[in-house]
Amino acid sequence: MTNTPQRVREKIRDVQEKRLKQLDLSGERLIKIPVEVFDLGCLEVLNLSYNQITRIPEAITRLQNLTELDLSSNQLTSVPEAITQLHNLTTLDLSSNQLTCVPDAITQLQNLTKLDLSFNQLTRIPEAITQLQNLTTLDLSSNQLTCVPEAITQLQKIIILDFSFNQLHILPEAIIQLQNLTTLYLSSNQLISVPDAITQLQNLTKLDLSFNQLTSVPEAITQLQNLSTLYLSSNQLTSIPEAITQLQNLTQLDLSINQLTSVPEAIAQLQNLSTLYLSSNQLTSIPEAITQLQKLTTLDFSSNQLTSIPEAITQLQNITQLDLRENPIETPPPEVLDNGIQAIRQYLRQINPL
Repeated sequence: MTNTPQRVREKIRDVQEKRLKQLDLSGERLIKIPVEVFDLGCLEVLNLSYNQITRIPEAITRLQNLTELDLSSNQLTSVPEAITQLHNLTTLDLSSNQLTCVPDAITQLQNLTKLDLSFNQLTRIPEAITQLQNLTTLDLSSNQLTCVPEAITQLQKIIILDFSFNQLHILPEAIIQLQNLTTLYLSSNQLISVPDAITQLQNLTKLDLSFNQLTSVPEAITQLQNLSTLYLSSNQLTSIPEAITQLQNLTQLDLSINQLTSVPEAIAQLQNLSTLYLSSNQLTSIPEAITQLQKLTTLDFSSNQLTSIPEAITQLQNITQLDLRENPIETPPPEVLDNGIQAIRQYLRQINPL
């Protein structure tokens, strides 16, 4: 181990002596994997993230007990074929490399349940991935994808799917066949609409459509009865449909950075909301009905055009974060608003004593 840093040698020796099943060599500035690692046949978890590794030797195939392999944040330009022979892998992280393609041989990893290919240079979703029948989590965010192939529907066990930070223009209707989806990330693309068929994804609990080009809240979304989290920030929304009240399980709603001029009174029917973001819009008033949302803990109206606030807002007993900054509100004064809900309550009690 003469060329291996002392700290790394100690870690490897510890695994050998204690027959440990995990080895963490993340952030060790390794240019290559120490050859001694390949003699650790007992290893089940190997973390090689945050190094400077450019290639994976064939010898890695000797680690047949590996179930988790983390190669994120290295300098790989291709997926090593040798990895595809690690048939017991359930988790493979190849994020933050320089990958431009994925070999067809990846289909041999039939036990994979989690695959992370985010922050690479993929321009298309490899058909081979769609044959990994046991995948439950697939992260393809921060690539250069322009479309989603219909073959994605083969991933019938998928639960979490991340396409954020790509260049998607449309979401194919075929995606509705992924009936087990609970989480769908589509933020930072170029979507202008969502297919009505999305209503069939009734197991969705989290949907992120922020940073797209939506001009209205798709009515179809309001029929996703199990949604608990909905992100629609940084679009071009001008109104909120009353149909949003159908989302009775919503706990988090983000409508910040849009072009909203009003908040419908009907929003008060979302009785399970705990977090509501409406910052950076063109709102001129806060509807009194919002004070009916007694489960709210976070309420953000910052950077709007509010000139006053309803006194009843202090009746939201569970509020811990109330942001009203960057508004032309005269009462309470800015120095009070900047100090949050407790300062606002105290000020209003002083000027309106019982």
